[in-house]
Amino acid sequence: MDSLIEIISWVGAFQGILLVLLLMSRDNNKNANRTLALFIVIITLDCLEPIIFKKGKDGLLFKIWEFLWGGLVFLHGPLLFLYVKKMTTGSPTFLKADLKHYSLPILYYSILLTTFVSPWTDSAMEVGTVVMYELFFLHLMVYSAASLHRIKNYQAPIHQADSMPNQIDLQWLKMLLVTTLCLYFTSFVTAQLQIIDPDLEARPWHLTIQFLLAFIMYAISYKSITQPQIFFPATQNATNGVAKEKYRSSSLDLENALRIQEKLNIYMKERKPYLDPNLSLEILSRQIGESRYHVSQVINDRFKLKFSDYVNNYRVEEFKLLMLKPGRRKPTVEALAQLSGFNSKTSFHTVFKKITGKTPSKFYRETVDTIDKGSP
Repeated sequence: MDSLIEIISWVGAFQGILLVLLLMSRDNNKNANRTLALFIVIITLDCLEPIIFKKGKDGLLFKIWEFLWGGLVFLHGPLLFLYVKKMTTGSPTFLKADLKHYSLPILYYSILLTTFVSPWTDSAMEVGTVVMYELFFLHLMVYSAASLHRIKNYQAPIHQADSMPNQIDLQWLKMLLVTTLCLYFTSFVTAQLQIIDPDLEARPWHLTIQFLLAFIMYAISYKSITQPQIFFPATQNATNGVAKEKYRSSSLDLENALRIQEKLNIYMKERKPYLDPNLSLEILSRQIGESRYHVSQVINDRFKLKFSDYVNNYRVEEFKLLMLKPGRRKPTVEALAQLSGFNSKTSFHTVFKKITGKTPSKFYRETVDTIDKGSP
């Protein structure tokens, strides 16, 4: 079994190295790809762990690994979170506000350096190791939950692919996070069992861990082939050239643009201002307490939409939700359109067909028929 574990380790590590070279060699989507590449470097080192341990605990390679490993494990969660953040908002890899995500690795290395000045006792080291494992797993759970929450919020308002064609489907990333959680859970259980029983036969657990590591490498590689636009999207200079020229003199920096974008997402979802048929850019800007010019820039630049299209996307989604509400009698299409924020039958029909590809009446009939067939 040891030889099988070693083979899987080398296969996973080799694929990881190829992935890192591929991600680092492309200019498109550079910030997100470099974040993902750093995460893969750490996963690659995890793949090599059984081989490093096999070399013995007295060699220089093991001592370097032992020093680095503790801080690196606390980068798993933050790097995946920052990658998700980049994919959902387009933010750069490093913002000042993101530095807090690296506080635990810095704290770990700071504490570790103190052990060279004042060595810890064996019992203190054992307690420290247990605390580190527990803290690592808790740390990872928090970051995984935050990453999944971001993906959920990103996908919710754009469930239909036609609504916002520039958005990327991140279902694959959700599956990657779940697989990574399975990996960490297996690793955590293995570590706990070995702490309880140092003589435990752990090779089946190690084989599972190495298999999951290799699977993650190949899953990302497969996705880079089948959906290259995720990692290497085409440049959008031609599409966004007019918007960039329009806002060339804007005082809005990227960090504040992301803040306004997040504020808009939350406000539109929770307060539903689009239900007001008279909603305008000026009214919405006043409601969220931001400059009209900056809100317009965020909608144009970040969402790649005009204000009217941005609001109408939400109204169409509201129309669909109202259709699914249970009741003895279904309101007419026109009544639902008014409840969704549309004040013109003509504009509603035009917008609805543009977004869904179907007329409201046809969409309504198909939905009601589907509900009736499913009713007991």
